Amino acid sequence: MKKSLLDLMNEETNYLFRTKQYEKATESLLDYKQKALLLSDYLLYSTVLSKLIICYAVLKENEEETNTIDSLLLFLDSINDNKSQEIIASMYLNCVSGLCNNKDYTRALSCLNKAYNLISELDDAKIEYYAEYYDELGRYYKSLKNYPKAVNIYIEAIDLFTKLDSNKSIFVAKNYINLVLTEIYIKSFPVDKIKQHILKAYKILNEHVDINFTNIPYYTEVLRELKYFDFTDEAEELKEKIDIYNKNKLKNKATS
Repeated sequence: MKKSLLDLMNEETNYLFRTKQYEKATESLLDYKQKALLLSDYLLYSTVLSKLIICYAVLKENEEETNTIDSLLLFLDSINDNKSQEIIASMYLNCVSGLCNNKDYTRALSCLNKAYNLISELDDAKIEYYAEYYDELGRYYKSLKNYPKAVNIYIEAIDLFTKLDSNKSIFVAKNYINLVLTEIYIKSFPVDKIKQHILKAYKILNEHVDINFTNIPYYTEVLRELKYFDFTDEAEELKEKIDIYNKNKLKNKATS
């Protein structure tokens, strides 16, 4: 079966990406961009632009990266294709990455919301890919001391991962932790609400120690906040589970 131009482009550029030949990848992509325009192949065109953003980011060609993001966004906003929603969403996420690199967090959030609106289901790998942008945006707004905005980011992330996450509840717990660590900076924020959120993070982690224990920083944060808000019993129960898990892990390692 003859390969499509899109398949050939992906095959060639994926190899160049793996071997870190980004300048050659850029040349190749610019050639494919011209072909896509000549053929009016919107999927090839948008995929090429999406990959060019990655190349320009690696090569630190900020102006070219910004121009390519603008072109891709203009194009994506004009598309109305229900069959390619997941692909279009992933392209919006590439724009998020580039916009975060350029510190344009307002437009990054807009792209994130567009991607969120396009898709109803994601697999675990895509959830991980998606999660990093919420982290980036939340950290940015906290660095500006715009804590209410950061809270909104984490609430949106919790809403998303609660709907989409079937196996990796760590993403929900993580954003509850981020939420708590942001809410404590808002003087007027109700303490009872903060307590509810730390307990939700605790319950998720407590139920999934075996699955999530590789994420040690989150357990440390939860234990600290549980103690701070006088949830002593919960802190002790979680610590005991972690200790048992550690002992079993060491025992299994010694016998293997």
